[in-house]
Amino acid sequence: MLSRYCKIYVVQFVFHPDQPLGNNALISDLMRVICKQLERAYRSKLAYGWVRETGQNGNPHYHIVLILNANKVRHQYGIRERVCRIIETRDHPRPAFNTKSHLIHRHDDETYQQAFHHLSYLAKTSTKGQKPKTANEYSFSRLKALAP
Repeated sequence: MLSRYCKIYVVQFVFHPDQPLGNNALISDLMRVICKQLERAYRSKLAYGWVRETGQNGNPHYHIVLILNANKVRHQYGIRERVCRIIETRDHPRPAFNTKSHLIHRHDDETYQQAFHHLSYLAKTSTKGQKPKTANEYSFSRLKALAP
């Protein structure tokens, strides 16, 4: 994303489906709609990722990261409202947004490292490995880097 835009905005939230899931069809459909609507609203590409974790009750939940063009986004309020509207109109519970978001400039290693450290939580292994064979534990979008 930093090869495309001089600054990016990173938002993270947690989605707890209200029913047990055997596969990731629900999250795949939600992410397709969320990305399409956010790209249309902000007239810009975005990147995303999600990680599936299993809680103590045995039900999965998803940590979701959205990365947007910070020239179009100043804060997470509009993102939060759009995402919540999409999820709630499909009769799912409201996601929990992390209050900490990240604004990263292309050549600012400090803000990049802060976001990297914050999002490294998604790589923990203690809540993974308890999925059906038909489900993935993570998915991330792919954007081709632009030449400098």
